[in-house]
Amino acid sequence: MSGSLRVAKTAAAGKETILGTLFQGDIFAAPPLLGNGIAPATVTAETDVQVLTTEREVLLAAIRENPEIALRILAVFNQRLQQLHETVDGLVSQRAIVRLARFIYYFAALARYEDGR
Repeated sequence: MSGSLRVAKTAAAGKETILGTLFQGDIFAAPPLLGNGIAPATVTAETDVQVLTTEREVLLAAIRENPEIALRILAVFNQRLQQLHETVDGLVSQRAIVRLARFIYYFAALARYEDGR
């Protein structure tokens, strides 16, 4: 509901990879809530945050009453899948300098977004 959250994954060897940052209105932890209960990443507060939580059965009941909720969740999953596809494509088909430029651009855009709040 407010604040920012860092999403990261830690490898077995202990190396942490930051996957992104979540802001107000972003959805997280849906895979464990809707799937097998295993969170694919760790979310850590970067600022003071206020988070809205729900239980699986409450969410499923809300979706039954209002299917638009499921469409919103699917839209988020689709966006994340597209981002993953672009990342993988970039890793296997682009030169290192292009990947670096995209990385810098991403964080510059993120900084502009945070300044606009």
